[in-house]
Amino acid sequence: MPKKSGSERPADWPKNGFYYHFKHTRDGPINEGAYEVVGVGRMTESKDENPELMVIYRQLYEHPTPIPGRPFELRPLKMFTGTIRRAGYSGPRFVRITNQNVIDRLIWVRKQMYPEAAPL
Repeated sequence: MPKKSGSERPADWPKNGFYYHFKHTRDGPINEGAYEVVGVGRMTESKDENPELMVIYRQLYEHPTPIPGRPFELRPLKMFTGTIRRAGYSGPRFVRITNQNVIDRLIWVRKQMYPEAAPL
């Protein structure tokens, strides 16, 4: 069996792209609860042999309490890909957006919010 190079993306990692949080409402603005996943990372200074993996993403809507510089956000991989069970909802916390029309509109939103950012 050939040895793995370590460059293969594990199947449980979210693909880079656009996602809706489960609280997104179809009747609201297209970017409400929308996020762009840019990768998965780990803490490089951890002494743990298997440090917790984190999803790296940014919001595509204005937060009620803006954070200067609009930094990327981190969420544990298990939480990002996990299932939510709350009154009236049972399903994934984040859902990948595959509708190209929606993606194109979110790319426009990203350009407005992050004009200095290179396309990912």
